Amino acid sequence: DGRSLGQLCHIVQLAISQKRLLGYLRGHLVPYRYSEEYAKQQCASQQQPAAQSTLPLAGIEAAREGLRTLFLSEHAANGIPITSV
Repeated sequence: DGRSLGQLCHIVQLAISQKRLLGYLRGHLVPYRYSEEYAKQQCASQQQPAAQSTLPLAGIEAAREGLRTLFLSEHAANGIPITSV
């Protein structure tokens, strides 16, 4: 007996989400140990950042000044999305 397309899709989804047998690397399905999720898990278990940021780190004074500028701007009256902070 063959499997339906829906059954195959369900099996693949389970292999990705629950069993961690498969994962994604740059949009392609790969064995889990080569996936982006595995790499993130490894970094998290070692308490390391998952990716190197291209943005420079700000010192405490620069961070304070940036927040001060943001909160005093005209946009603050409508709320500031956390992604802007």
